[in-house]
Amino acid sequence: METIGEYLTRLMRQKNLTAKDLATRCGLTDSYVGRLCKSQSANLTVDTIKKLAMALDVDAHEIFAVASGVPASQAPQTDLLLFLDQMQKLGTDENGPEALRQLLGFAADERRALLDYIAYCKRPPFKGKPNGKGKPRKKD
Repeated sequence: METIGEYLTRLMRQKNLTAKDLATRCGLTDSYVGRLCKSQSANLTVDTIKKLAMALDVDAHEIFAVASGVPASQAPQTDLLLFLDQMQKLGTDENGPEALRQLLGFAADERRALLDYIAYCKRPPFKGKPNGKGKPRKKD
């Protein structure tokens, strides 16, 4: 799940707004909006959530869910704006269309295996050297 800063930054990018523009629309200070965009100010009031929702033309419940870190429901839902943002990145990458074409040719279990492999590759690197027993050596 996105942080409030990531969420606000993404919406501002999609709506071609700067932090100053958002602050003006909301009646908030530039510095407060900047702290929100950096996820440095997490205690949003209901009034601030309403102002942000109106200024960004989104549902206040969505902002509350992002700010609280608790999904509004347990049913998996696709965030269409996030999906469109990712598709835009994929479409502008020189290898994006071919990668998507290849991925769509995979069976569902093959796509799942590929996604699992990608998640595995993103894990932090293993630190230390094996000692022959599958455990890293202790540092001197």
